Amino acid sequence: GAILSSVFLIVPYFANLLYVLCPCGLPSLLAEPSYAESRVWMIARAKVFALLVVISGGVYASLTLVNSKMFGVSLFTMGLSKRQLLQFTDIQVKLSILLENLPQLALQLSVIFNRYLNSHIYEGVLIDMVTGMSLISSALLIIIGIISTCIIKSQKSDDLEITIDVNAVENSSDKKKIIKKIHSCLGLRQSISREISLVFGVEEDVIEVPRIARTIYGCKIRLYIAKTDQLQKIEDMKKKAKDIAVVLSYLFRVKEKDIVVFVIATSSDMIQAVSSSNNLEVNMTNLRQLSNNTDFCNPRLDEDDELSSG
Repeated sequence: GAILSSVFLIVPYFANLLYVLCPCGLPSLLAEPSYAESRVWMIARAKVFALLVVISGGVYASLTLVNSKMFGVSLFTMGLSKRQLLQFTDIQVKLSILLENLPQLALQLSVIFNRYLNSHIYEGVLIDMVTGMSLISSALLIIIGIISTCIIKSQKSDDLEITIDVNAVENSSDKKKIIKKIHSCLGLRQSISREISLVFGVEEDVIEVPRIARTIYGCKIRLYIAKTDQLQKIEDMKKKAKDIAVVLSYLFRVKEKDIVVFVIATSSDMIQAVSSSNNLEVNMTNLRQLSNNTDFCNPRLDEDDELSSG
């Protein structure tokens, strides 16, 4: 029994390792276009992620940690939103819960059956406290894991992926100071999510900020939005572009007139771009180049090098 229990712990451990290494496992899931930034993060920090999986023995636990945005550092900012991360829960169910608990459940049932066949030895006691608690625990974990995965998979929301470029006004006398203030506030993902949600009158979980990257002009904020009645298309963002600029200027501790906010739709069904400045003509080619001036793998660049071209 002790040997079998050990085997049931070792098998899930190596199954998780194999899932990371096998091209048909985690790499195939991250191959989707919507996970492009996360894939770049994974390539840059493959050794770190591998170490986490080896230590924890779980792929999903490691994914949760590197998407926790803890301390605002890039190591824990892989770029998956909460809803995207939930789509990986089946990994935990298959590789950990089922592989660990199904064999354990079978072993516990075999112990009970053995007691039944040899009831004279065990004085008619089929289930003692230890066996009963283990049986209930294994069964509940399996049932909860399967039900929660089915619920998550069946409740997929229609999402929008939007990028907000925040740039210091070109002719501002304090441009460098404004950019530094913006860069100093990039850890405020939760606050940005909350305040933008208030702009549209939706719940905070509707708008997520999985990643913020510094640019030489300011920053680039990635929004992952679940479509609601108040927020379904680019026109809804256009109506609130000014309000978004006001909220961001407050969070970044700068004046509204000192920043320009570009709202760029990155979803396939939203191909327009909007600016918070009503009289500003936007050249899409330049705007796309502006969006690419970021460093996702190492956001902590030398500020003098960053600002020298500003």
